Amino acid sequence: MELKEKIKRDLLAKATKLKNKYPPISERSDGKLRVQKIEKIFQLKEDYRNFYLIITKLKDKHKVKKYYLALVVAVQSSDLLAKIARKLISDKEHIQLIQFPFHPEHFRVSLAFLRELEEFMDIDELKNKLNKLRTNFLMKLNNIIN
Repeated sequence: MELKEKIKRDLLAKATKLKNKYPPISERSDGKLRVQKIEKIFQLKEDYRNFYLIITKLKDKHKVKKYYLALVVAVQSSDLLAKIARKLISDKEHIQLIQFPFHPEHFRVSLAFLRELEEFMDIDELKNKLNKLRTNFLMKLNNIIN
């Protein structure tokens, strides 16, 4: 099944499109920084609470669309929270940490785990993996507080 169809069926069925202007995100590949313009962001519902689907378009000649699943781990990001989360995902491949304003009208930058969706990826398995990381993050934060 094609990735677009899988996303429509599994994620966008009960999602809300966010209608704001967003800054681009960037990633490093082959030693180069590639800027990706945000095309659309959807806030996912029900089973995917605190998840967002981000659709980007590369700003180079190819105009390739990329799909990312993001899980918000902290609504208000800080340096301390980012350091804790970065240490937690340091051994996880392909999972990135971003600070991003999903709701810019609230003037807050959220901290989120981000993973690019690939053609043959099991989205439910990825959801569970990200949720486990979020649970570990919250447990570490609780230990620091106590």
